[in-house]
Amino acid sequence: MTTSSTPCSKSRVAAECRRSWLRYQRYARDIANTLVTRRKRGLSPQLVELADFLSVEL
Repeated sequence: MTTSSTPCSKSRVAAECRRSWLRYQRYARDIANTLVTRRKRGLSPQLVELADFLSVEL
């Protein structure tokens, strides 16, 4: 019998694996860099978080 916390913990682990994988993708950094540099308005909190996660300078 599984507990209700098991699916959450599995999905959290899967999400963390996808995030850690994304951090090392050059193309992801290139896209985030393009979004940051070409943005005419202020950056959204989500874009700032993504840029920080991917080590893109703001």
